[in-house]
Amino acid sequence: MTNAVLPLDRPKRSVSLHPMVALTAIWAGVSAGMLTVVHGLDYWLFSANLPTPRNAEELLAMADRLSEGQPGYAADLRDAAARSKGSEVR
Repeated sequence: MTNAVLPLDRPKRSVSLHPMVALTAIWAGVSAGMLTVVHGLDYWLFSANLPTPRNAEELLAMADRLSEGQPGYAADLRDAAARSKGSEVR
């Protein structure tokens, strides 16, 4: 029999995460939150009851309202109104 002393006071190991694992978890949480916000905004925007033009005159009125801010879109609306009237006048 030997008089060997057993090391009873072993160092306690604490569980720690690598910094990249922690950053990845934070990034995943932030990304999921942002996707939830974007999805809610998308639902809110597309559920709005926007006025839909019913004839060429209403389409031309909409083009006039949009002409200053979005001239290209207004020109497309005017072309669509002209086609619905049966003429190709620009």
